[in-house]
Amino acid sequence: MKLIDKTPLLNEKGEIGFIQRIQGSLRYGFDWYPELEAQKFVLTQLNRGLAKGNTVIRNHTLGASGIILPLALIGPAGIFALLVTNLRGTFQAKGDSWGTLSETSFQPARINLLSRTERLAKALQVYVERLGITLPQPVEPILLTANPGMHVESVRPIVNVVMADAVERWAASLGKSSPVFTVESAFEIADRIVNPNSAQQAAEGVEIPAETGDSSDAFSMDSQTTKTKRVMGMTVPQLALLGGMFLFEICLIIGFGLIIFSNS
Repeated sequence: MKLIDKTPLLNEKGEIGFIQRIQGSLRYGFDWYPELEAQKFVLTQLNRGLAKGNTVIRNHTLGASGIILPLALIGPAGIFALLVTNLRGTFQAKGDSWGTLSETSFQPARINLLSRTERLAKALQVYVERLGITLPQPVEPILLTANPGMHVESVRPIVNVVMADAVERWAASLGKSSPVFTVESAFEIADRIVNPNSAQQAAEGVEIPAETGDSSDAFSMDSQTTKTKRVMGMTVPQLALLGGMFLFEICLIIGFGLIIFSNS
């Protein structure tokens, strides 16, 4: 498996440092870092199961839309848009409905992960087609779970849901599928996605209408954040929060200093 990692804020070692973790959490939300850790688990499973000739693109921004696609898998079996969740608990995926499930009731979730995954696949397909690539079959949406403590009861859901203990088997099964691309063309498509061959293609936006019942923050790294006024890559409220955290740390240091000085 070839990995093209476009995750923002990676340091020279390909890791997320402490400062980068704070910046990323403020910029993309406090679920950002846990989602990256969930992706790492899934990437390990995919690497074990996928045959040579497959490419995984991680956290690539789809042109000027600002939509960051968590994982895209491009190989002989086709193109797949992968959304990884680190949730735990019991859920139900029935048709296009998604929520928590108990012995007595079903509670719709605030964010519909099925709709979100489907929309990511549509966004990737629009992006690829605008690059002038004709697809023999649609981009397939896949919801992957990374937490062994999550159970999903699936009843003909609109996207395929793969549990944490089955990710490697699912990846291996792709090698048994009838190929729709040659290995060479799959590599070429992956390269075109990351490196569009014209500035016009790179600048084109991708607009996907909101699905019914899904929240406005439809993507884990929400494209709406790109429309907000930023200073040093952060919004004013995020800067205020960071400043408050900094002042809190300073107060702690001063407090400890006074305690030490008074005791001496």
